[in-house]
Amino acid sequence: MTDETLAEVRRLRTRTRERAHGGAWLPAAVLAALVLLSGLLYRFPFSVADESGPWPYWPGLPSVPRSSALSYAYWLVGLPAAFAVAVVWYRYRARRLGVRVAWPVLVTVGLAAFVLMLALVAIPRELPPDPNAFAGSEPPLWHGFATPLVAVAASLVALGRVERSPGLAVAGLWLGGFSFLANAEGFLGRIPGWLDWILAGGEGPGIGGGIDTGAVPALVFLTLPLLIWLCAKGVRSALR
Repeated sequence: MTDETLAEVRRLRTRTRERAHGGAWLPAAVLAALVLLSGLLYRFPFSVADESGPWPYWPGLPSVPRSSALSYAYWLVGLPAAFAVAVVWYRYRARRLGVRVAWPVLVTVGLAAFVLMLALVAIPRELPPDPNAFAGSEPPLWHGFATPLVAVAASLVALGRVERSPGLAVAGLWLGGFSFLANAEGFLGRIPGWLDWILAGGEGPGIGGGIDTGAVPALVFLTLPLLIWLCAKGVRSALR
């Protein structure tokens, strides 16, 4: 093959790949909107509450909810609805453009993570004889998984795998990691001692601390890599 022919083959491959994976923006945007709109579920969306919300943290983060039942309904309906939008979108693209992606992986991973979360919070818990006996103790580590945000994070990682987008996978890991820390610690904005020690360069006692933030700023922080990815995607599309 001549150099011109090889260049044309590469151009066609790149165009085909972009065409096949050019639809990731819609399910990513829907998931981002689902997380950001969940800020309406909190009683103190822009300020720090004096106490964390009751466990399980149905809004997604350990802050006082407006209504636990409303938060439960929001995610129970919202997350499957987001997957339904993704399924309709990918089927539309398959009919219109003749390209297919493995969207069932996204739906399966997301719903499986959501069902696992529901199973975790349904585990019977035996209350201590004295309600004040463990008032100052740390919550179990597995509490970090009992949040709808982990299901969203798993969905983003799966979407990144399906769409061959490392940026989406990183956004999912970012969202899942920090939401896990918040729920495992049981306090919004809490920095655990080990993370404080790492951020200090391995120096100091690593006693941890708190960040003065409300639920909505925390949600923006959790979705920041995803929002950056969406903005970059929009800029690239506008420049073509």
